[in-house]
Amino acid sequence: MHRWNEPGHSSSFSPDAQNPTWDCQQSGANEAIKEIVLPEMAASTPLKSKNTTSSRINKEMRRYFKEPCYVCGGDSSGHHYNVPSCNGCKSFFRRTLLEQRQFVCEFDGTCDVLPKKSKEEKRRPCRACRFARCVKVGMNPQEIVIDETHKDMLVNAMRNHSMLPKKTILTTDDQAKRLIDGLSYMELKHNALRRSDFNPLPVDTNTIFDLLYRHSVMGESRQEMHGWPLEHNFSLATISLEEHAQLRIPLPAPNLYHAPTNFKFWFYVDLTCAIEWSKTLDFFRLLDIVDQRKLLIFSACQIANLTHSYFSYTSGSDRALFPDGRFGKWTPREAERDAVPIMLDLRLDRTEYLLLKLLVICNPSCETLSDHARAIIQNERNKFTKLLLNYCLSAHGKARGPSRFGEIIALESTLLQQVLSYFITQRSKNLHMLLVAMNLRPCRFVLLDEICEIK
Repeated sequence: MHRWNEPGHSSSFSPDAQNPTWDCQQSGANEAIKEIVLPEMAASTPLKSKNTTSSRINKEMRRYFKEPCYVCGGDSSGHHYNVPSCNGCKSFFRRTLLEQRQFVCEFDGTCDVLPKKSKEEKRRPCRACRFARCVKVGMNPQEIVIDETHKDMLVNAMRNHSMLPKKTILTTDDQAKRLIDGLSYMELKHNALRRSDFNPLPVDTNTIFDLLYRHSVMGESRQEMHGWPLEHNFSLATISLEEHAQLRIPLPAPNLYHAPTNFKFWFYVDLTCAIEWSKTLDFFRLLDIVDQRKLLIFSACQIANLTHSYFSYTSGSDRALFPDGRFGKWTPREAERDAVPIMLDLRLDRTEYLLLKLLVICNPSCETLSDHARAIIQNERNKFTKLLLNYCLSAHGKARGPSRFGEIIALESTLLQQVLSYFITQRSKNLHMLLVAMNLRPCRFVLLDEICEIK
């Protein structure tokens, strides 16, 4: 049986060496990116809640997906197995595979596949052509929800069915590995963007909508920033936001003319990079752009926080460290909420980090999301939660795995509550609003104010 944990990559730091994980295979990166998220709406729902969840999700899907069934042309009831389809064709595809049926067309595969004219009509099309049509339009057998005890039966049916292209048949473990490979590749791009000459400034007037509508900068070819590490004594800030508010000291003006060209305002750069990373996720692109904005207001700071903290941790630092060699400014209260020491204690490995990062953005507790968006987010969260649990069980054993899973989920809660340097949770949102009210900010920061919901 394929094991999740394979020998990790070598580096100067050892979290991956201590907890070996999948390596990112550059040769399969383009294939892997497509596997980052699977858009099927009910693929990983636990069996005991399958009917309730599927019914609720499909009710939402009917409101948003008006395409006809890709198989027969009738009215679709939602996206089933990655394809808009009616309940009849969905059930036919599932039944054909699970019962391992094989059909032969009597007319050389040229039969029409038509919808029923009424509910009472008995459909009698050529079943061989109907199943071939299901495969041709992209129905994915790996998205079939099935009891764990019968998964081997489905895998065998997928391997043995004459009409299924063999290259699409992957085990659950193979799918998981491709997902992690894709996430690893995008993480490399995310970190390369942070280290590059990409340098958005806090005085820029870009809104979240502006960033969402523009082309992704993740795929651009950029040079690494020159002249790093900076001198340790160079900084434009000497005290924290909390201290500025308590002592009524105005924030320093971001005097861009006196800052060197390789100086980055990390709170702004990392928020922008977090938005660019989110745009690469398949499920994120399924959301309406208004819901995308709402989800980013809720989670962008947490994504930036987690990315920054993991970079510090894998760089061997026990506190906030930036790629240019500077450390974050702390108050004792902020230091208590730092995620880096927690990662050090857990010895968080790369796979755990990548899945945790997905859980941070897949948070249906964002109250402003539409019901449709929340259904998508909840479904994706179910998938990634299950994937993380299975990984913990595989990497740490049945005795240690569940508690390890609980510790990682607890880290997500910590990220939601903490204030890390300039990153914004509800407490630091309040700080920024207080600084504005006290007239202690030298100018308006459009993106920051939008995320803080400061009018």
